[in-house]
Amino acid sequence: MKKNSYFIKVYGCQMNEYDKGIIKALMTKKGFIYTEKNYEIIIYLTCAVREHAVKRLKGNLRSEKKYVRVVAGCLSEMLKENLIKEKLAEIVVSPTAYKVLPEKIEDFLKTHENLFISGENYESYEDIIPEVKGKSSYITIMRGCNNFCSYCIVPYVRGKERYKSYKSIRKEAMALVENGIEEIFLIGQNVLAYRWEDFDFISLLEEISLLPNLLRIGFLTSHPFDLTRNIIKRMSNIKKLIRYMHLPFQSGSNRILKAMRRKYSIEEYLDKIYFLKEIMPDAYISTDIIVGFPGEEESDFEKTIDVVKKVRFDSAYMFIYSDRPFTTSRLMKNKIPYEVAHKRFETLLALQNKITKEKAFETVQNKPIEIFPFKKKGDMFLGKMWNNRIVAFSGQVNEKGLTPVILKEVRGWTPSGYSIINKEENK
Repeated sequence: MKKNSYFIKVYGCQMNEYDKGIIKALMTKKGFIYTEKNYEIIIYLTCAVREHAVKRLKGNLRSEKKYVRVVAGCLSEMLKENLIKEKLAEIVVSPTAYKVLPEKIEDFLKTHENLFISGENYESYEDIIPEVKGKSSYITIMRGCNNFCSYCIVPYVRGKERYKSYKSIRKEAMALVENGIEEIFLIGQNVLAYRWEDFDFISLLEEISLLPNLLRIGFLTSHPFDLTRNIIKRMSNIKKLIRYMHLPFQSGSNRILKAMRRKYSIEEYLDKIYFLKEIMPDAYISTDIIVGFPGEEESDFEKTIDVVKKVRFDSAYMFIYSDRPFTTSRLMKNKIPYEVAHKRFETLLALQNKITKEKAFETVQNKPIEIFPFKKKGDMFLGKMWNNRIVAFSGQVNEKGLTPVILKEVRGWTPSGYSIINKEENK
C-alpha cells in the first residue's frame, strides 16, 4: 500500500465526475498520488437521489475497512457524523468543503482522529481547474437548485443555486482546450437557470462555443419550466452544439406534476418538445420518469405511458418513487404499494426499451456520418454522433477531430459499423 496514495470511486451524476477532477487537482497540490490500485485512501463521491444508494455505500464501506475511508458528495451532507458514529468512515466531507480536504486527510494520517468537515454553502470552486484526461470534459457552471420539487433531496444536500462568473467559466474552458480537450459539457442541476451579470445561459453557451479548437459543446441538465422557444431557436444556430437535450417530465399527469411541484403542465412540456423536434429534428431527447409517486392512480400512470408513446424518447431514466429525507413528499399519504409501482415500472420499461431499440435502428444508414471517438474498447472504438448517441466501430480514427463512420447494424442497444479512413489517410 503506497503512502499518500488514493483512489476516487464515483457514484451518480456528472457533477460528481466533475468534482473528481476538482479533488484530484487539490490533492495533487498537496503531494498525494492518484492510483487505481494499491492505494491507502479511498474517497467515495456519493449520490443521495435514490434510497438504495445508502445501502450500497454502507455495504462498500464495511468491506473496505483496510483503507482510510472518506465519504464525499451528497450522502455526506445527508448522513454527516452518523457514518463516523457507525464506524463506517474515518472522514466525512461536505460537497462545499473540498478545498480543505487534503490538509484534513494529512491531519488524520498524523492523529487518527475521525472528523466531519462542514462547508460553506456558497462555494463554487471558481479558481480551480480540474484534472482531466481524454478529449472530453465537463465544466460546472452552477451548483445547487432553487426548485424544491417535493420528491427531490438535491436542494437540501447541494444548497441553493449559485453561479460561476462568465470570466471563470471562459478561463476554465480555454485551459481545457489548450490541453487538448475537444468536447465540453456545461453542467449543473439546472443550467437553464444560469445568470451572471448580463449573461444568461444561452448567451454563455453561444460565447463558449466560439473558442478556437473547441469541436463540440453540450449541456446537462435542464428544467422544462426554464426552456423557451427563443432558447431553442438560438441553440439551433450554434454550429458546434451537440444536438442532445435531457428534459425530465417525471409524470404525464398534471395532478401528479402539481403534487411534485414541477411548475409546468404536461401540455406545456409537450409544446416545447414538439417545437424542439421541429427546429432540431436530429436532436436526441432523453428524460426522467418517476413511477408510483404518492397518490398516483392507474389513470395517472396511463397518461405517463401516453406521453412516452407520443414523444418517443431516445432513452429514459426511469425510477420507482422512494421517500427521501427532508423532502415534503415523504409526508404525503396514499403511498403506492411497491408491488403496484413495480408492475407499472415493468410496463413502462418494456415500452421504452422497445422505442429505444427502434430509435437505434433508425441510425443504420448506408452513408458516412461524423463520429467523435472517445474511447477504445477491445478491438472497437466508442464514439458519439452529433446528437450524442453512442456508437461502436472498427477501423482507424482521426487523432484529432471527427471520424467518418458507416453504421451497418445494432448490437444490443448500440449502433455499430466501421470507419472509412485508413492508416495512410490518418498520417
